[in-house]
Amino acid sequence: MQDPLINLDAERTLLACAMNDSDSLYRTMPLVEASDFSLDSHRRIFFAIAELAEAGKPVDELTISDALGAKNQLACVGGAAFICGLSEKVDAGLAKVTNVEHYAKVVLEKSRRRQVRAAAERVSSATSDPSVSTDECLQMIQESLLQIEAASRKSTARHIKEVIPEMLRELEAQANNQGLVGMSTGLQSLSEIANVEHFVPRDWISDDGFMPNEKFVEYARPLIEGEVRAPVEGGLPKYVELEPSKVEKKLPARNAQAPALASV
Repeated sequence: MQDPLINLDAERTLLACAMNDSDSLYRTMPLVEASDFSLDSHRRIFFAIAELAEAGKPVDELTISDALGAKNQLACVGGAAFICGLSEKVDAGLAKVTNVEHYAKVVLEKSRRRQVRAAAERVSSATSDPSVSTDECLQMIQESLLQIEAASRKSTARHIKEVIPEMLRELEAQANNQGLVGMSTGLQSLSEIANVEHFVPRDWISDDGFMPNEKFVEYARPLIEGEVRAPVEGGLPKYVELEPSKVEKKLPARNAQAPALASV
């Protein structure tokens, strides 16, 4: 019997959409991560897809198979035949790439449920351990919930073609009304924020005074949301290497002796 917190069809369809449609791929990446997939093979395939996309390389069955083969992981996911077979439902019209965000949300929701179940099991085990205090159990609950909530607050990517018309309409409205004087960001003036000490409101802190609560998380999330994935090569971060090069001299040569100071 399949685990009710796992939807393999949604995972496979999501992988197929990401492989076969570039627009679906870039709508998917802000919503889910490799860790949101339930099977190790699906996680490896999605990670390979994300790496290829971030490197600006084409994403399809062949490039994914090559990428996994280069890491000796192709057999672990079921081989090239399994990767090609992921697209069967999309090719047959049983699933549509236009519904990719729905498939992503299903995968994400199942992932969140599994995380909640795992957190509950950890807390249940801790409560049975006499060496773990009640306060530690409560703190464990808080930390687990914050981690799950923070990891699942992901937004849908919007194509630039959807954003530009909105910007043009706003610019046109300003030009017709009071003239084109700029667009309000809705943010506070920098002079009201920079070099000013701000205290966290007391109701943003838990009752025991040790942990931020959901109000603080809601405030801080836009400041820290998103991920920057560093390029990796051979399992290690790949840094930019600068090559020394000679440049043409621009300044005139200095005199061998500095001019003598005039006596007063």
